[in-house]
Amino acid sequence: MTLAFVAALTVCAMAAAMVTESAEAAAGAGNSKWGKRDDKKKDDKKKDKEDVQAKDIERLSAAAEAVEKEETGVQNALAEAEAEAAKKAGDDAAQQARLVMSARRKAVAALETCGVKYGRVLAAAQPIATKADLTDKSKAALQTLAAKVNMLRRGNVERIADLYEKMGKDRQALAVLEAYYGSLPESQRFAAMSIKERIDALKEKTSPKRKAAAAP
Repeated sequence: MTLAFVAALTVCAMAAAMVTESAEAAAGAGNSKWGKRDDKKKDDKKKDKEDVQAKDIERLSAAAEAVEKEETGVQNALAEAEAEAAKKAGDDAAQQARLVMSARRKAVAALETCGVKYGRVLAAAQPIATKADLTDKSKAALQTLAAKVNMLRRGNVERIADLYEKMGKDRQALAVLEAYYGSLPESQRFAAMSIKERIDALKEKTSPKRKAAAAP
C-alpha cells in the first residue's frame, strides 16, 4: 500500500467524518426547528383559546355593567318621583302617599327585571366555567366576574326588600329574601349573612304571636 493511497484513504475518512457530522448537525437543527415550530403552534393555539374565552367574559362583564347602570337609573328615577310627589301633593298627605306608593311599585317591578338580568349573566357564565379547556387566566377572570355579579344581585334583592318594607308589605319582603337565600349554594351563604339576619327579623316581625302581642 503506497503512501499516496494511505493519504487518499485518510482524506476520504476525514471527509466522510465531516459529512457525517454535518448531517447529524443538520438533523439536530431540523429536529430543534420542528420542536420550536410545535411549541409555537401550541402557544398560538393557547393564545387563540384565551382570546376567545376573554371575549366571552368581556361580553358578560359588559352585560353586567349595563344592568348595574339600569338599576342605578331606577333608583335615581324613584328618588326624583318621591321628591316630585311631595311637591305635587303639597299638604295633602294622603295624595303624597298614593303617589309615592305608585312610584315604589314601579321601582320594584323594574328592580325585579334587573335581578332577572343578573341571573341571566350568571347562567351564561356557567357553560364557560365548565369548559375542560378553560385557561387559568380565563378562570380567574370568570371568578372575578361571578363575585361581582353575585354582589350586585344581592344588593338588588335587598333594595327590593327595602321597598316592600317601606310599602308595609313585610311578607313580600320576606318571600323575596327567602327565595334568594334559598337559591344560594352553601359556599355563598356566609357572604349573605345579612340576608339571613333580615329573614330572621322579618319572621319574628310577621309571626302571629308577635302581631297578637302588638295588638291593642
